Amino acid sequence: MRSRSGSGGRHGGEPVRPGRYDHLDVNGTGQATLSPDGGDWKITLTSVSVTTNIATPQVSVYANGVSAQQFLEGSFSGYRDASDTVHVVAAGEQLIAVWEGGDPGANATLRVSGWQGRPGEFAGGG
Repeated sequence: MRSRSGSGGRHGGEPVRPGRYDHLDVNGTGQATLSPDGGDWKITLTSVSVTTNIATPQVSVYANGVSAQQFLEGSFSGYRDASDTVHVVAAGEQLIAVWEGGDPGANATLRVSGWQGRPGEFAGGG
């Protein structure tokens, strides 16, 4: 996965807007994973939300695993937030959001918007 700040630049391919959700567990923790199938994604908007906000969760977004080395970005407002940082995710790679400190049982959603293209089409962030 490659990242680049800002949402400018050219794009190609077809629009894509996938989303995935998870129920936060008894500790207010949850994880949602998105992965392109058959082509690469150029993500131009990443949004996160949860269905309740009595406790405001923090959210961290990772590439291909959950570790400090794979951390891309995060928010102290995992209840409802968005980022326009551009991420290129190759087919078979993963974008993972992890919420902590939310309301147990709440639905946490990761949604992205951008473009799906041929493998390698967005190499170099373009």
